[in-house]
Amino acid sequence: MRTPESKAKRWGIALGSAMFLALLGDARVAHADPTSAVPAAVRDALGAEAQADFDRGAQLFRQGQTSEAREAFLAAYERSNEPRVLFNVAVCDKQLGHHSQAIATLKRSLATADRPLPREYIERTAEAIATLRHYVATVTVDPSVGGAVVRIDGEVIRENPADVDAGSHVVTASKGGFETATATVAVKPGDASRISLQLTPSSSPGTARISCVGEPTCELRIGDEVLGRGTVSVSRTNGSYLVRAFSSGRLWSERRVEMTNGVAIDVALIGAPLPVAHIRITTDRADDSVTIDGVRAGKSGIETEVAPGEHRVIIARSGGESRTIDVLLRDNETRDLRVSLEEKRTGVSPWWFVTGGVVLAAATTAVVVVATRPTTFEGNAAGTLNPYVVTASVRPGVAR
Repeated sequence: MRTPESKAKRWGIALGSAMFLALLGDARVAHADPTSAVPAAVRDALGAEAQADFDRGAQLFRQGQTSEAREAFLAAYERSNEPRVLFNVAVCDKQLGHHSQAIATLKRSLATADRPLPREYIERTAEAIATLRHYVATVTVDPSVGGAVVRIDGEVIRENPADVDAGSHVVTASKGGFETATATVAVKPGDASRISLQLTPSSSPGTARISCVGEPTCELRIGDEVLGRGTVSVSRTNGSYLVRAFSSGRLWSERRVEMTNGVAIDVALIGAPLPVAHIRITTDRADDSVTIDGVRAGKSGIETEVAPGEHRVIIARSGGESRTIDVLLRDNETRDLRVSLEEKRTGVSPWWFVTGGVVLAAATTAVVVVATRPTTFEGNAAGTLNPYVVTASVRPGVAR
C-alpha cells in the first residue's frame, strides 16, 4: 500500500520531469482538448518577448539557478498573461522548498485565466495541489476584533486557514485603533493549528497628514491653533476636530475630522477660489509707508491683493503728515490710489471713505487731493461713478 509520503515523493519526481516538458512547451504538460482554441504547447501561446523570457527561465533552471529561473518565468507570465506559465513558477517554488507558495501559485494559475483552460491542465494542476498539501501545515487565525488584517511572516493571508511551510512562523493581527497582536507558531507537515489573537484598544494618539489641494501655501489650523503652512502632520487623541485652511488671511476651506487612537489618516482640504480685489497706493515720495487693515504692507508704490470689502489704508510720511482712507472694493475690482501728503503734520487726522470713486472728507486744515485711476471691475453692477480725480476740502474750523 502506498503511503501519502511515498505519493508525495513520487509526485515530486514526476513534477520535476513535468517541469522539463513544460519548459519545452510540451503538449503532455498542457494538452488541449481537440476542440479547444488553446495551443497545445505552452510556449506556442506566447509572444516573441514572452518566449524569450520563457526560454531564459528554462535554461536557468537546467543550470540550477532556480530563483533566477522563477523570475524569468514570472516575466513571461506578466508579458503574456498565459496562466499555464505559472505551473513552471510553482515548480520553482517547490524546488526552493516553498511548498505553500507553490500551492498559492497553482491556485492563481487556475483563477486568473481569461479563457477556458485545457481539461488535462486543470486536472494535472489540481493533482499537484493535492500532493503538495502533504508538505505543508494549515494555520487558522481567530482575531478578537472583526475586520482585522492577518499576516503570517509579514504577508497578508488571503485564505483562513492558510497554508504554511513546516517550521516556525510569526502571526499578527492588526486593525486601526487597536494594538497589533502577535503570536508565534511552530508546525510540522500535516499539522492543523488554530491561534486566537486578542487585540486591545490603542493608547497611542492618532495621526493626520493634512494638506490643501490647489493651495500649497495655505495656513492650517485646528481650532485657534496654527499648525503651519502647506502640508503638516499632527497627533491627536480620540475626538472630533475642526480643521480649517486660510489663504491670504481668509477662510478657504474647513472640514471636521474624526481622530482615533492608533489610526493614521490623510486629510485633503479642497476649497473654491476666493474672490479677490487689488489695490495700488502711490504717493509723491517713495519712502512713505503704507498700512492696510493694521498690517504694514510696504512703501509707496505697493500693489497688493485683498479680499473684496472695506479696507482701511493709512499712508504716513516720516516727519510729515499721515492720511487714513477707507476703501470699499468689489469682487475682481482693481483700485489705484494716488495720495499727496504735506511735509509737516497739521495736527488734524482727517478720514476718507472711497467707494466707486467717491471721496468724503471730514474737517481738515488743508486741501487734500486723492486721485484714483479708472477702476477696473469684472463683477456685476459695477456702478457708474468713476471719476479720475476727486478734490475734497472744507473750511478750516469745521467740527469733526
